Amino acid sequence: MAGPRLGRAIIGHAQTLAAEAGAQSLSLTVDAQNTPARRVYDHTGFELRGRERLLGWY
Repeated sequence: MAGPRLGRAIIGHAQTLAAEAGAQSLSLTVDAQNTPARRVYDHTGFELRGRERLLGWY
């Protein structure tokens, strides 16, 4: 399993664990330019709630 299928499986497992722990919601942060990740999150039910411009250097 690779690519989007793996991402969806991981997100699904995280959602299951969160629900079992009593979480009411999940949130995440993703770089706007990370199109593959954003696509996975869109397909697993996450919705855009806001945008922030973050600057960082490594």
